[in-house]
Amino acid sequence: MFILLTCEDLKLNQSQEFLNICRQLL
Repeated sequence: MFILLTCEDLKLNQSQEFLNICRQLL
């Protein structure tokens, strides 16, 4: 579940797609 992921986890994964999702959540 992507929702369980946090912005920090996304940064660690260095995934642009996930980072974009994180920004949308913010």
